[in-house]
Amino acid sequence: MRKVLVLDAHLRAALACIRSLGRKGIRIECVSNKDFAIGFFSKYCTRHFLCNDPQMHPDIFSEEILKIARNGMYDCIIPNSTQTALFVAKHYDELSQCTNILSPNLDVFLQAFDKEAVVEKAIELGIASAKTFTLENLPQCLDNHPHPLIIKPRYLHGAGILLCDSINQVPLFYKRMCERFGACYIQDFIPNGGEYGIYALLNRQSTVRAVTIQRRIRSISHNGGISTLRETVPYDSKLVDPALHLLQSLHWVGPAMVEFRIDASNGVHKFIEINLRFWGSLQLSINAGMDFPYLFYKMATEGDIKPSNTYQPNVQCRWLLGDVTHFMQNPQKLRHLYEFLQPTAHYDIESLNDPFPMVINPIMVLKYLPKRKKNTIQTIAAIK
Repeated sequence: MRKVLVLDAHLRAALACIRSLGRKGIRIECVSNKDFAIGFFSKYCTRHFLCNDPQMHPDIFSEEILKIARNGMYDCIIPNSTQTALFVAKHYDELSQCTNILSPNLDVFLQAFDKEAVVEKAIELGIASAKTFTLENLPQCLDNHPHPLIIKPRYLHGAGILLCDSINQVPLFYKRMCERFGACYIQDFIPNGGEYGIYALLNRQSTVRAVTIQRRIRSISHNGGISTLRETVPYDSKLVDPALHLLQSLHWVGPAMVEFRIDASNGVHKFIEINLRFWGSLQLSINAGMDFPYLFYKMATEGDIKPSNTYQPNVQCRWLLGDVTHFMQNPQKLRHLYEFLQPTAHYDIESLNDPFPMVINPIMVLKYLPKRKKNTIQTIAAIK
């Protein structure tokens, strides 16, 4: 019997994997550190494991998943967060002895894990990018800098971005960010003329095998953050080529997302960052005809697949709870009410064919959102 272990069952990307593979008759077993994980309640989840938090207790988590993998006879393991993708890369050899792994090795992963270094790599390759600064060279650009600046953790993905409206705020905010998240870097805030994500799957030789493009329509915050409504757009080599050039130069293997923002001041597409795992809007790619989870499964188990960039443009998908948050934070709610109430054909979580994740999702949010997790400080030395 075909069987897959899906990690991070509380995430929307994991739910998309569970549904995609479950519909094809593949037995799905799931892992999460949250007992109300939405994936646990999918009709396609045949067994679930409650484990420790991979960020707060990485060593214990590793022991738990290695034990599950050795006993489970899985065709492959699918991580859906940066932390679990890191776990797979770190334990590549051990996991390869008991299942099929589609992941870069640890050295490659850590090179891509350093967000500041990846921006520098993109600039080296001639890819237009958001500029980065250090606290030491910041005074040189104080006088004539046209945009606000953002401060990001260098090694923590998916949290902790801070926008500085005044450049004079940067030194104090930078210090506070470093105290909380470890090493940080300062990046130019690109005036938003549109945001695009290049979503790709690369084989073990770092050759692209599948790619789609999504355009962000709305985000959870009016300053950015996680997308809540987005749509596929036609294949555009001007976006895809630099994204794939960067991923291939990093020798990447598996799924990744490359984010670009159009600079509203000059219309230039500028690289922002990459994400090293399946993305929260994965369901949109599947709805548009690019079934990344199944392609991942086939590549992991069969060695390789035929390349494809054929998908349906102008397909939209909505993260409903996030979009409600966006609307409630909008100071001009009445003006945008009609736009907000427009239905979409597809949703990240809501599905009449698999309804229980939709029912349990608000419970999961209410249970875990008030408990703000203390982030561990990430460094390359600590990871190794």
